[in-house]
Amino acid sequence: MKRILNRAALCLAVLSLGSVAFAGDLEDDWEGKKVYSRHNLRADSGRSLVLTTTNALGLEELIPMGTELTVEEVNDKLVKLQSPKFNKPIVIKYNARHTKIPFGGYLKRTFSLEPVAVPTEGLSELDRQQIAKGELAVGMSRNAVLLAVGYPPANLNNSFEAKELVYMKGKIERLPVLFEGDTVSFLGTPPDPDKWEGHKVYNKVGFRADFKGDKHLAYSTNQLELSKHFPPNTEFKFDDEGSQSFTLITPEGTELEFKFNPSHSKISLAEFLDRTFSKGAPLELPATLTAREKELVAAGRIEPGMSREAVFLSIGYPPASKNNSFTGPNLIYMRTGFKSQTLAFEGDKLASVE
Repeated sequence: MKRILNRAALCLAVLSLGSVAFAGDLEDDWEGKKVYSRHNLRADSGRSLVLTTTNALGLEELIPMGTELTVEEVNDKLVKLQSPKFNKPIVIKYNARHTKIPFGGYLKRTFSLEPVAVPTEGLSELDRQQIAKGELAVGMSRNAVLLAVGYPPANLNNSFEAKELVYMKGKIERLPVLFEGDTVSFLGTPPDPDKWEGHKVYNKVGFRADFKGDKHLAYSTNQLELSKHFPPNTEFKFDDEGSQSFTLITPEGTELEFKFNPSHSKISLAEFLDRTFSKGAPLELPATLTAREKELVAAGRIEPGMSREAVFLSIGYPPASKNNSFTGPNLIYMRTGFKSQTLAFEGDKLASVE
């Protein structure tokens, strides 16, 4: 009989769904025994289902938590299992350099001799959905992450309780999983706080865009007759920044190219971005807005009687090339690339639209 490593003293922190630790002798004869997976596993599918103790994410075949398996063979390099759910053997190859615990410790952490089920308490609905799919999502608990995708390789992680866990995607690519407390806050490398790319952004004022080809187009000149209105606090993903344009991803997943014209805006692109968008969180609309103004802002419309502030929130700012000041009695907007429209104010109230 082949046996797992002799007398390896282990003390492993594992799932806190009961937070079981394993220690002591590992001389049990596993061959022929039924075992149950303590968390989801993923494997490459071929003649066999193959995975390694490195635990690469994104492999084709999901072996769900609680799957009943029979150990056919085990040695210090691999374990071969069979399951009534699959018509092919499952092979787990041991990588000591990545796992940093004896193979016996890995097996004890990964499999139970008693049936296993997803806990009925302590998990959110999102946790349960992602465990069922074997996938990660922002908002999951740390326990749910370990159940959904298993443990990351120990050679990339000093602690499974750290603020960041680093998984492997394939043989080269890494996936950082960031936590705030014990809740996933970000998947992937976090965006540079000093740059816009990769951030969620929210528009501070409404603007319009046209749909051309397979993307939306908007302009810093702020043309009022474009077909699609984006009200304030629409959530975008900031995708890319050039010298005279930048790209957003809309809530529907469509690309939006925003063309910047410095001769019309009379400010830098950085200043335009700071004036038009906020990073991270939406802004609260001013408490001074009337109920009617809130309706008009949401619809991207204007009418006499609106405050100047509500006009800006609804349709954005006019081009500086047509206006010496945004506080004067008249503001000139562009309806299209060639036609203009004048808004007349009495004090800070819109009096007429010409």
